Amino acid sequence: MQYMTNDGVTIDYDRLGEGEPVLFVHGWASSASTFNKQLSYLCDDFLLIAPDLRGHGRSAKVSRGGRISRLAMDLHELLEHEGLERVSLVGWSMGCSIIWSYIDLFGEGRINKLVFIDEIPFVLGTSAMMTDWSDAELDVRPLTNLYKRFIPESTREAETARFISGMLKTASPVEREEVIAVAKLASSFSAANMIINNNVTDWRDLFKHIKSPTLLVSGSASFFRSEFYEWMGQQMADCRIVTKEGAGHFLHLEEAQWLNPILLDFLGG
Repeated sequence: MQYMTNDGVTIDYDRLGEGEPVLFVHGWASSASTFNKQLSYLCDDFLLIAPDLRGHGRSAKVSRGGRISRLAMDLHELLEHEGLERVSLVGWSMGCSIIWSYIDLFGEGRINKLVFIDEIPFVLGTSAMMTDWSDAELDVRPLTNLYKRFIPESTREAETARFISGMLKTASPVEREEVIAVAKLASSFSAANMIINNNVTDWRDLFKHIKSPTLLVSGSASFFRSEFYEWMGQQMADCRIVTKEGAGHFLHLEEAQWLNPILLDFLGG
């Protein structure tokens, strides 16, 4: 299915099942297909909607809107297009940041429940997320180098494949190839601009205002330390934290048998 944003960008999305609506928001250099194991497991119980972000997957490749706030607006317009008054939102990686931006801009009036999978609110500050910014945290030179790696078409596919491959832990060879193939579909503009915008944005002040029932999901072998999730959980009014021992960043793909029943119980409870 498709809809058009207010700045003229065509967004593709999957829509299946029926029942209480749940909308999935994928991460950087990914697509709705990253949630295939969740969509097939949950489709008998919920109406499931999963868009490809602008510049990703089947959606239009455009050189505009490479910001989390624009992606949040795209999400808002999808809810409007579908006429959804109440919806649960599930984000993975950068998809969590998009949901945080949506809440920041539009509030929680339409939100039923929230699921955040393996993302923290200030990626640039991972060394000291709960303190004031240090000089080291303000040094964005590594991010500048990252931007330079993704922007040239001549190096984008190889750099994206290498970057994504390093996050996978136990994916099968076929799954690994599929993830990398999808990652290569992201436009150079989207790959470069969105990863920078996501990593430098600080969402910490938002969490004490989140009132919706929330599930935080993390992998102990991901690159984000467990104390970050403990801090996030302490800020929110109604939050449950689950951690999969030994799991990495792609735990919705690599640990679906563990995660899917947890999602069903939380979203349906």
